[in-house]
Amino acid sequence: MTREERFEIIAISCKESLVPLAEEVRKSLEVKVIKQNVALVMMQAVDSVEREIFNLGEVLVSEAWVEVNGELGYSQVLGDDIEKALAGAILDVVCEIKHPLREKVIKTLNREKIYYEKAKAKEYARIKSTRVEFEAMAKR
Repeated sequence: MTREERFEIIAISCKESLVPLAEEVRKSLEVKVIKQNVALVMMQAVDSVEREIFNLGEVLVSEAWVEVNGELGYSQVLGDDIEKALAGAILDVVCEIKHPLREKVIKTLNREKIYYEKAKAKEYARIKSTRVEFEAMAKR
């Protein structure tokens, strides 16, 4: 699992899965919190017609940076949730330093990814049922 994949999965993961695992890590490591804050970042989107990138607006994010044995961990999550961001940063650094809990972290993140993908597919199926075919309406 690459670091970028880890960042994406942490961002979509359930806080209740991340925080207890991060607390378990903190029992075995000295984690130095470098910075944690809440900020606004510009969210970009792609216009579906002209395929041009435009600024959709600002979104609130929580960020955390930690250090363990000289290695940095980072996480950024949507909303005002410093606890989740801090847990994400701790789990990120665990994977970077190849800590014994690394495999457990990766399994947890993979499980969270599968859960998210299933929930997303279920939501898509629900929304898809409301789709309107404009060509079919015009033929009436």
